[in-house]
Amino acid sequence: MSDEWFNTLKREEVEKVLPALAVAGRAGLAAAKTPMGQAAIGAAGNFAKDKLKQRVEQQKKDLEEQKRLMDEQKRLQQEQENLTKKLVGNQKKLDKDGDGDIDEKDFKQLREEKK
Repeated sequence: MSDEWFNTLKREEVEKVLPALAVAGRAGLAAAKTPMGQAAIGAAGNFAKDKLKQRVEQQKKDLEEQKRLMDEQKRLQQEQENLTKKLVGNQKKLDKDGDGDIDEKDFKQLREEKK
């Protein structure tokens, strides 16, 4: 069960139930002195521990997924940078067809110029 409902309560609503919660708290303390109360508190503690464990596991999964997505984004950015690298220095002179890369077409034109 989700605890999100609690966040939707208004301050006035919470203040209305506080006295009842105080009574329930005192009753819980009294019940803790009995074997049945101790068993109930133990069961509630185990339930809370299990819920906490589930949340921690979900957070671990979420973090792993976030890390995977960040790694993928970084890889894609590097790939894009490699595709868009500009020619530097005298490499521009070798790019005879002006397409931004040096490939076999450029070497073919260079050989033809040499003849």
